[in-house]
Formats: sequence, C-alpha cells, structure tokens
Amino acid sequence: GTTHNVGVKKAYGNQAACYNKLGAIADGLEDVEKCIELDPKFSGGYIRKAEVEFYLKEYDNAMKTYLEGLKHDHNDQELLAGVTRYIYTHTCLNEVIKPLSIACLMWF
Repeated sequence: GTTHNVGVKKAYGNQAACYNKLGAIADGLEDVEKCIELDPKFSGGYIRKAEVEFYLKEYDNAMKTYLEGLKHDHNDQELLAGVTRYIYTHTCLNEVIKPLSIACLMWF
C-alpha cells in the first residue's frame, strides 16, 4: 500500500545517495528515477536525480529535473538552490562577471 511505497521511495533515494558517496554516481541514476516513478510529488527524488545529473556534467538535464520538481513543490528550498546553482555556474552570468568586474574597478 501507500505506507510501503513511502518506505520504498526513500530507500531508492537513500541508495542513490550511497552510490553518490561511494563515487559511483551514475549507478544511482536508475534508483532516483524509480524513486520519482513511485512518488512523482516527492521533491527528494528530484533533488537526488538532479545532483546525479549535475555531477555527471549533464547540467541541462539537472536544470530540467529541478524545474520538474518545482512543478510539484514550488517552495522547496533545495530545488530552488539547485536552480540558482545552475544559473550561477552554467549561463551567461559567467560571461558577464569579468566585464562587470572591470567596469566596477574603473568606477573606484
């Protein structure tokens, strides 16, 4: 029943986290996908999946996963932090920082 699924989804999520800690990050992807399949509204599954994708350098997939999770829980702070991390590290922001720094130096 439902109680069983709660335990199972968490087990899949935790197993993925263990793979992550062991450096076998890719091995956890299947587990987090199963976690999401069992409960599409469980934000923890999306967080773990995006972490796996991020560390596999699948940045665009990670962003999609964070956004998919936010559809179910738009206030989840970890999902929002993931979106922020993506924007900070993988968009034109990096291209803007250097010219902006130079401009600031010229002002002072």
